[in-house]
Amino acid sequence: MIAVKIGGINGRQVTGIYRQSHVQGKNTTDRTVAADKDVADISVEALEIQRLAKKALEMEDIRAEKVEDLKKKIASGEYKIDSARLAERLVEFLKNKVEDLL
Repeated sequence: MIAVKIGGINGRQVTGIYRQSHVQGKNTTDRTVAADKDVADISVEALEIQRLAKKALEMEDIRAEKVEDLKKKIASGEYKIDSARLAERLVEFLKNKVEDLL
């Protein structure tokens, strides 16, 4: 009997595997596995990553409409940037990144 434990993988790996099998029209239920010979033990974290990756792939791209609207506003000169707010958000972002590194 072969036991396989999947753990310590990242979301990109799971998403890549899912996309590859999705594009090929295959999923794990299409494969036949000899239950008396092989055992797969997938960690709770890996299952959660897989569930979230699948959910992300199923989501509609609602931001595309927002991006197009912003492109039109920028092209027409209607879009104005609040430089003070931008600076505040940038400082906040950088502080969080530095804290994450420490």
